[in-house]
Amino acid sequence: MAFGVGFTPDGLELFKAYVRKHFPTAPEVMYNVDFIWDYKEPNLGSHILEIAKHKDLWGQGVKEPLVVIKGVPVTSKEFLLMGKGTLKILIPKTKISCIKFGYGEELYEQTNQYFQSADTVIKMDIIGRCAENNFNGIAPQIEIEDFQISSTHSWYF
Repeated sequence: MAFGVGFTPDGLELFKAYVRKHFPTAPEVMYNVDFIWDYKEPNLGSHILEIAKHKDLWGQGVKEPLVVIKGVPVTSKEFLLMGKGTLKILIPKTKISCIKFGYGEELYEQTNQYFQSADTVIKMDIIGRCAENNFNGIAPQIEIEDFQISSTHSWYF
């Protein structure tokens, strides 16, 4: 079974206004994703590399798959701003890195405030595209489209 909706440009703007009025907590941005994985998925790196190796197929009406990695625990040690404004998030206990070019220092500082202490763990859902990192061998990588902080937790002893 399939379902579709069509809007004229004017009708789309009216629909958006209606949704904003009646559903004020609705997310502003929505993504149609092809795969949703938990960060603990045992074959996560293999899945990323398998999709990445088909990069020559995307284009000419064939969209590159968009993936979500849910519940990634990140500490300040895994949330890094590299040179030229590149954000790098490392997925713990894997060789998987997630990068976003042009993130910038201001955005980094805004997000970095969630790390209240060195022991703070942020859970993130990361949305992006599969790639290969060819620096020092081949490793799976996600090119970040967006991410969402789903929770924070600090450990106190």
